[in-house]
Amino acid sequence: MVLEFINAKHKSWIVHGLFFAFFLSLSAINYSNFRLPALDQGIANQALYGYAHLNNAECTLLIGQPNAPYLSLHLSLWVPLLSPFYYLFGFYTLFIFQSLFIVFAGYCLQLIAKHYQLSNTSAILIVLQFYMCWAWIGAIADGYHENTIAACWVPFLYWSYLKANRTGIVLGSLGILICKENMAIWLFFLLPVLTIAAHQVKKMSWLTLMLMLISISYFYLATAIIMPELDPTHRFQQLNRYSHLGNDLTTIVKHVITHPLQMIELFFKSHVQPDDLENIKWELWIVLLLSGFWTTYANPVFIVAFLPLLAQKLWNKEVVFWGINYHYNVEFAPLLSLLAILFVCKFKTIQTRQMIALVLFVSTFIVSAIVLFDRKSIWYDQVKENYLLPVHYKSLLPIADVEAIKKQIPANVSLSTNSSLVPHFCDRAEIYLFPNCMQANYLLLQNETQDTYPIATETYLRHLFNFKSKDSLGYEIISTNETFTLFKKQTIKN
Repeated sequence: MVLEFINAKHKSWIVHGLFFAFFLSLSAINYSNFRLPALDQGIANQALYGYAHLNNAECTLLIGQPNAPYLSLHLSLWVPLLSPFYYLFGFYTLFIFQSLFIVFAGYCLQLIAKHYQLSNTSAILIVLQFYMCWAWIGAIADGYHENTIAACWVPFLYWSYLKANRTGIVLGSLGILICKENMAIWLFFLLPVLTIAAHQVKKMSWLTLMLMLISISYFYLATAIIMPELDPTHRFQQLNRYSHLGNDLTTIVKHVITHPLQMIELFFKSHVQPDDLENIKWELWIVLLLSGFWTTYANPVFIVAFLPLLAQKLWNKEVVFWGINYHYNVEFAPLLSLLAILFVCKFKTIQTRQMIALVLFVSTFIVSAIVLFDRKSIWYDQVKENYLLPVHYKSLLPIADVEAIKKQIPANVSLSTNSSLVPHFCDRAEIYLFPNCMQANYLLLQNETQDTYPIATETYLRHLFNFKSKDSLGYEIISTNETFTLFKKQTIKN
């Protein structure tokens, strides 16, 4: 019965439509229920509002750093490009387009499956494997991220190679390139892999080589010139995550080349020994293998496409990058699905192909279910990611109280507030993450909360007590209820 349902051609659009609604709801519900943080959703929302109002979109949410233009953090051009839609969809704009891009990728995978003459059943099973991959849940539940958009261009890029469509290849490469500066490194490795896998070496080698040169040149210009020039400290801040390998890009590259055995070891072990947390790296490897990475034995060229992603994650000194957390894995999803298509098409009979496609889908689904329902990790927020829990659909804060207090804050005044509130108050030039409040004319603080990042709860409550005391550090209370206290900076009288 199930196979008969997904075998009908027109039913595929129902699948795409349902998953568009699912991905959009996962981000939108967490946003509307105040579960998305200032870093990174607040930064993206502030930039979206800034570009929509034709200013330089300066980020005021950085911790321990001076304010900086959005493009100095990541050279991510999709937010500026999508900013006009803010006037239609407000702060839901990025969620809507992110969901559309994922469905666009799913449709391209369906086209690729058809190119290889897979049956409708096999094609939809591959699409379902893609949509239900564990990598999407953590990323989408955490809001909008540019590397999600980059991942979604990969199926289109491969389909363009299959059709020898030069315009499509250039467009797909550009779509990836402008997502983030580090996507240029991935693109450099990805292009030859897709060229070889699509058997287009003779026709497309020169175009591929040209685009590889452009991608590596773009990475150099972005990280060595453009971003440091935009940054107030004139540094490329992202390299701090690899400071154990060198102080700058040149020394890091030199270290990688001259210490090959150490770099191979870092794929599996921590850079600090002993370190019990290195088991997190093994969590990633196990999940990847069970999701179809083992099929690289049939298409080993794809290992080259995985390498830069794995290196950026596993050579990073920040533990949060190592495992299957947040949005740090979405680029794996399209690669695993492309591998699935190429593996399935190696079998000749329709029944065998459908069986292999079903096995790959079921194994990915089981892994995703385990990750969703039974994972133990300090970075896993079950309420945020487990969409089957009733509490997922309940707001962390009384929405009526938020709307009431929002009306008391004048438009575009500078404001400092808790992390979960920041994304909802980005319709102003200056929004700060408390306790950064020196430049804020208003403070909006939750009275009892665990939402105290980047400071400890005890420290936050001490700050709140001090602001509420008679010696209120230059602020006066203008409104309070069970949930919030709103402060306004006192006017200095001569």
